[in-house]
Amino acid sequence: MSNRFVQILLGWLASRHVPIVLAVMAIVVMLPALGHGWFLDDMMFRARLVLLFLVVASRCTGQVATNAEFEGIAKRGIELVYDLEFERAEHEFSTLGRLQPTHPAGHFLLAIVDWWRILIDLEEERYDERFLGALDRVIEMCDSLLDHNENDVTAIFFKGGSIGFQGRLLFHRNDYLSAANAGRKALPLVQTALDLAPENHDLLLGAGMYNYYADVIPREYPFLKPLLLFIPPGDKKSGLQQLTLASEKATYAAVEATYFLMQVYYFYEKDYAKACTIALGLHGRFPNNMLFHRYLGRCYASLGNWEMAAQTFAEISARVRRGQRGYGVAADREAACTYVVGAPTLRSTS
Repeated sequence: MSNRFVQILLGWLASRHVPIVLAVMAIVVMLPALGHGWFLDDMMFRARLVLLFLVVASRCTGQVATNAEFEGIAKRGIELVYDLEFERAEHEFSTLGRLQPTHPAGHFLLAIVDWWRILIDLEEERYDERFLGALDRVIEMCDSLLDHNENDVTAIFFKGGSIGFQGRLLFHRNDYLSAANAGRKALPLVQTALDLAPENHDLLLGAGMYNYYADVIPREYPFLKPLLLFIPPGDKKSGLQQLTLASEKATYAAVEATYFLMQVYYFYEKDYAKACTIALGLHGRFPNNMLFHRYLGRCYASLGNWEMAAQTFAEISARVRRGQRGYGVAADREAACTYVVGAPTLRSTS
């Protein structure tokens, strides 16, 4: 009876993914209630109990996941974010946090879910405070790791990334001084991480973004020049090269780098053909992502392909009417404006 009870208890602990130390403590606590004489005398049962402990341990090794397991979960969650499957992505990233509670990746990626909630409706600010607070906690976690090892590349990477994403939101909210200050803080972290791990292509996203923006922004927005006097100059050409390499070879940041490349080719380089090629790829891979869908329509319109632009924005309007996530009033308004601009051309060519 006692043997059977312990076996059931061990099975239950394993099913709950209880760490092995807690499993052992639970059994030890129960021994007096069961009467320990049977335990001391039954050598065979002791052997079976040790074997069961090992089974529990093997099932609980997910508490310290292998790199391949951790990377697989992270990649799966990232894919879900870009397809706007936020709840499923949060489940994956919460799993990362449980598997490795002191690793900043799961906590950082949970914040990125809110970043995309913000991006699909920039007029809505209800997620701002939660997003910034979550990244503050990631920064604190990274600082704690760096207190023990100042060359911890993982901590440097996620601290720099957290500060960088805070800066991106602040820029969207027209807080240019705070955004520039975030860039100033993030840059040396990115450079240090690159020096420590030059083969890590994920780091090229931050370096590329900085190099590109630091070169382009002062020329595109002259009124911001005074805020950038104390920030190292950028290099647009190097920035584009770094972003391209990140989009091709990064483990986690490839899609974000690709998305950023699409934006810079569209808004700043005015290379609508390149932007359109990227938008086609992103929309094909993530068909539910409203931003990628809208950029595809914008690219068609900018290239003068009004037939494809009208078709794309008609699809967007249909999704707005269905209430699909991300397809809100702004998307419908853009679709209507594009139709008004392109309709005369469509009529004249038909």
